[in-house]
Amino acid sequence: MHQIHWTEEEKLMLIKAISENKVNNRIQWKAVQKIVQTKSYNQCRTMYSVMLKPTDSEPVNFKWSFKNYAKLLMCVLEYGKKWQFIQKNYFQETTANALKKKYIKSQKVLERLMETMKLINRQIDVQLSNQEIYMLQTVIQYICYRAKLCAWYYQVIAEPNLPKPAYPTSLEQYKDNEMEKEPIDIIEGKLYKRIAKYMNFEQMRTKIMSMTPSIQIESKIEW
Repeated sequence: MHQIHWTEEEKLMLIKAISENKVNNRIQWKAVQKIVQTKSYNQCRTMYSVMLKPTDSEPVNFKWSFKNYAKLLMCVLEYGKKWQFIQKNYFQETTANALKKKYIKSQKVLERLMETMKLINRQIDVQLSNQEIYMLQTVIQYICYRAKLCAWYYQVIAEPNLPKPAYPTSLEQYKDNEMEKEPIDIIEGKLYKRIAKYMNFEQMRTKIMSMTPSIQIESKIEW
């Protein structure tokens, strides 16, 4: 029997089409096939059922890039261990249980990150890997964005009769519409509290953003 070849792009297209075409948790296969036009109705169903259907493990096509790893840690810091919510809004390519397993496995990395930030705040020189530099810079950028979002939100609430200020530009890996639905006060948020209690934030931001990794992170790291 001839085996049908699927490219990675077709697999991603299939997963996305399935996530967007469900009624009462039932996949609308005719609508899915209209999107994945390079494959037949039966080929789409077979590929999903045999290779891509979510289980307790990750789908075969999902790979942990460092950007995805950083995003997972920051989602947990902000939303807590709400795996179903995080999976639905930020990681539709994998499963909630896979996110939970990855986070548990990554606890030592998160602890090392927080300890490193403490050392930098105390003006202690530390030797950082490229991964740690990238992680720290991503976290700092995210905190700055959330602070801008908080300021925007309270300006709109406090001065409703004035022209609405421009909505702050987000980091490209986050979804503006989800953040606007659920504004979070960064001053009161868990993420800010964990960091602000032991560091001069502006001094920390300047220090971390001036660091330069010796390699291109995205092309070198595979998790």
